[in-house]
Amino acid sequence: MSDDLLNPGHFDAAAQQLPAWVAWSRPERIAAQVDRLFTETLPMVSVDGEPRPDGERFTHDMVGWVCNEFDDFFPDVDALYAAYEGERQQRADQFVCYFGEALRLLAGGEWFNERYQDAPGSVLYGEAFTPAIGYRWGNSPDDLTDMLFEAAEADGSTEAFMMIGTEIYSRSADYAEKHGLPHPHDETRRKHGLV
Repeated sequence: MSDDLLNPGHFDAAAQQLPAWVAWSRPERIAAQVDRLFTETLPMVSVDGEPRPDGERFTHDMVGWVCNEFDDFFPDVDALYAAYEGERQQRADQFVCYFGEALRLLAGGEWFNERYQDAPGSVLYGEAFTPAIGYRWGNSPDDLTDMLFEAAEADGSTEAFMMIGTEIYSRSADYAEKHGLPHPHDETRRKHGLV
């Protein structure tokens, strides 16, 4: 299979070898950032008393909970723009890693650098690279930085559950349907007589 399937018509093989991207995208670095999100960053706040879901980190319930936490850390687009460097940048990076891993694990995605001539970099990472998740099974890729900023810009404030959580759910439902796998969406459809 061609890597061009990760970003049809725009995949840049050379961008995958850029030293900054190679260092950033190491699986152990991404896993460490997700660990920091859950062990250091998320314990700093509590979403209106909403308890953390039991179980694994990469479930739809957990994604929704993390979306609410994101809203607390980045209540508007200005807070996210302020994350260009320093401690806030580390926190934003942790959310990028988590949401990307959720797309990878729940929707069969793959990390790649979406850097190409029309989009040479991202706000959070400068011109070095643009973290994205691509899908060899047919969906358009997701630029993780764009997902965070779209959530921060929604109705003048963050609405990560609608902008990120539902996107992850939708991608996972598409992946399950494409591969004939069970999905929580199936039960909802059965309950309402849609299947």
